[in-house]
Amino acid sequence: MAVWPILGKTFSVLWREKYDRAIVLMEEEEILGYAILRVLGVEGELESIAVKKRHQGKGFGKQLLREILSIGDREAIQKIFF
Repeated sequence: MAVWPILGKTFSVLWREKYDRAIVLMEEEEILGYAILRVLGVEGELESIAVKKRHQGKGFGKQLLREILSIGDREAIQKIFF
Protein backbone atom coordinates (compact mmCIF):
# COMPACT_ATOMS: atom_id res chain seq x y z
CA MET A 1 0.00 0.00 0.00
CA ALA A 2 1.43 3.38 -1.02
CA VAL A 3 0.94 6.26 1.40
CA TRP A 4 1.91 9.91 0.98
CA PRO A 5 1.22 13.08 3.02
CA ILE A 6 -1.07 15.88 1.81
CA LEU A 7 -1.62 18.87 4.12
CA GLY A 8 -1.14 16.81 7.26
CA LYS A 9 -3.38 14.03 5.96
CA THR A 10 -2.37 10.90 4.07
CA PHE A 11 -3.61 9.30 0.89
CA SER A 12 -3.40 5.54 0.69
CA VAL A 13 -3.80 3.51 -2.45
CA LEU A 14 -6.45 1.12 -1.18
CA TRP A 15 -6.27 -1.15 -4.17
CA ARG A 16 -5.00 -1.15 -7.69
CA GLU A 17 -6.31 -3.83 -9.98
CA LYS A 18 -6.53 -4.23 -13.72
CA TYR A 19 -9.44 -1.79 -14.08
CA ASP A 20 -9.90 -0.06 -10.73
CA ARG A 21 -7.89 2.40 -8.67
CA ALA A 22 -9.09 3.31 -5.17
CA ILE A 23 -7.61 5.89 -2.83
CA VAL A 24 -8.50 6.76 0.71
CA LEU A 25 -7.81 10.03 2.56
CA MET A 26 -6.90 9.47 6.21
CA GLU A 27 -5.97 11.47 9.27
CA GLU A 28 -4.21 9.27 11.79
CA GLU A 29 -6.49 6.18 11.93
CA GLU A 30 -9.67 7.87 10.68
CA ILE A 31 -10.89 7.57 7.11
CA LEU A 32 -12.01 11.01 5.92
CA GLY A 33 -13.00 10.06 2.38
CA TYR A 34 -12.30 7.91 -0.64
CA ALA A 35 -12.43 7.88 -4.43
CA ILE A 36 -12.61 5.07 -6.99
CA LEU A 37 -11.49 5.39 -10.61
CA ARG A 38 -12.34 2.77 -13.24
CA VAL A 39 -9.80 2.60 -16.09
CA LEU A 40 -10.54 1.15 -19.51
CA GLY A 41 -7.71 1.68 -21.96
CA VAL A 42 -7.03 5.40 -22.30
CA GLU A 43 -10.30 6.43 -20.65
CA GLY A 44 -11.36 6.52 -17.02
CA GLU A 45 -14.57 7.03 -15.10
CA LEU A 46 -14.88 8.40 -11.58
CA GLU A 47 -17.00 5.62 -10.08
CA SER A 48 -17.37 7.08 -6.61
CA ILE A 49 -16.10 9.88 -4.41
CA ALA A 50 -17.19 10.51 -0.84
CA VAL A 51 -16.19 12.46 2.25
CA LYS A 52 -17.56 11.80 5.74
CA LYS A 53 -20.34 14.25 6.53
CA ARG A 54 -18.55 15.91 9.45
CA HIS A 55 -15.52 16.58 7.23
CA GLN A 56 -17.42 18.00 4.26
CA GLY A 57 -16.76 21.61 3.30
CA LYS A 58 -13.06 21.40 4.21
CA GLY A 59 -11.68 20.80 0.72
CA PHE A 60 -11.10 17.05 1.13
CA GLY A 61 -13.28 16.21 -1.89
CA LYS A 62 -11.15 18.54 -4.01
CA GLN A 63 -7.99 16.83 -2.73
CA LEU A 64 -9.40 13.42 -3.64
CA LEU A 65 -10.40 14.63 -7.10
CA ARG A 66 -6.97 16.19 -7.69
CA GLU A 67 -5.31 12.91 -6.73
CA ILE A 68 -7.59 10.93 -9.08
CA LEU A 69 -6.63 13.34 -11.89
CA SER A 70 -2.94 12.88 -10.98
CA ILE A 71 -3.35 9.11 -11.22
CA GLY A 72 -4.89 9.68 -14.65
CA ASP A 73 -1.88 11.75 -15.72
CA ARG A 74 0.60 9.17 -14.42
CA GLU A 75 -1.22 6.36 -16.23
CA ALA A 76 -1.64 8.31 -19.50
CA ILE A 77 -5.45 8.34 -19.28
CA GLN A 78 -6.67 10.76 -21.94
CA LYS A 79 -10.23 11.34 -20.67
CA ILE A 80 -11.87 10.93 -17.30
CA PHE A 81 -15.67 10.97 -17.16
CA PHE A 82 -17.54 12.10 -14.05
